[in-house]
Amino acid sequence: MSVAEPVRGLARHERGPAVTIICPLDRRRPGNGEDRARLERLVTRAGHRLAEIGTPDAERASIRLAAAVAHLDFGHPEAAVAIFAAPDVDRTITLDGYVPAAVTVGPRFAVAALLAARESAVSARVLVCSRARTRCVEITEGRARERTDAAFPVTVDPPTEADAPHRDFPLDEHEAAEAARFVFRAVRRALESVEADDPRPLVLVGAERDLAFLREVGNGRVAPTATVTGNHLHDSPEAIATLVAPALAAAHDRAEAAAVAALRNALGGRALAGADAVLAAARVGRVHRVFVERDLRAGPIAAEVPGPTIDASTVLDRTDEILAEVIRHDGEVTVVGTGALAELGGIACTTRF
Repeated sequence: MSVAEPVRGLARHERGPAVTIICPLDRRRPGNGEDRARLERLVTRAGHRLAEIGTPDAERASIRLAAAVAHLDFGHPEAAVAIFAAPDVDRTITLDGYVPAAVTVGPRFAVAALLAARESAVSARVLVCSRARTRCVEITEGRARERTDAAFPVTVDPPTEADAPHRDFPLDEHEAAEAARFVFRAVRRALESVEADDPRPLVLVGAERDLAFLREVGNGRVAPTATVTGNHLHDSPEAIATLVAPALAAAHDRAEAAAVAALRNALGGRALAGADAVLAAARVGRVHRVFVERDLRAGPIAAEVPGPTIDASTVLDRTDEILAEVIRHDGEVTVVGTGALAELGGIACTTRF
């Protein structure tokens, strides 16, 4: 996936110590005490580590951490929150999917869990198509909303029998088809207007004949990631999101399998496998795209091997070091399922040279 700018900025940040806290929340129970207690325990662990470091920058990071936590809204929680604090920055990012609790204090932010959570969050655009009315439902990190701008919903009056040369005869098959093309050209234009600013995977929902007309007038520019046939014109946005979820998941699995197969074929050429090889390549800017298993822990980086007074769970993992180096050098990241790269050590990459 292309790395979003907030993540890219965090990965490139180099002034430490940098604190990363990932805290799952229960959004079914806004304001519950368990969420607050869990976060307090994580913050306390980070605070102990900063106190052990004991430098002025560690003190500034502790102040920034307190500021970040103070701004959290427990009354309207998401599934999890990621908190980042350093001497010169504090930031919180809400996450839609579940991620396990984690604390890291190190020379840079730990972005692996954040990337994995964002990769698993569904983002798509759904066109619910018919000649009478075409709706646009957008799914962002699992939340669905219907667009009522940029010409959506599209309702266009096509040519009718009254527009035929002989008004007492119905439109023939050719004229009816052209009337449908007229409607779906307007749908195509509306889709192009929203995709220009916010490209997303596209799912088409509707009768097969209507979808065929839309693909025809799209001239190759309407390229759905998935298609679901049937009449769902009156379904709610939430029902539409549930409807297309299996098709999106299947498309994601197919794309992941194809990408991993291409990666394996490139081994021995412009591809490397294993944490050591990938980290070495990342540090010199050779990595074009890194493929990493979700939740991979590749071991602590050499500079932070746990000592007798250091909580090992707060130590930066080499996975985070690799991803940070890849992102710093404008590489891309693809998070794959657990076990997808088992024989490659859980991580591999394609290289620029």
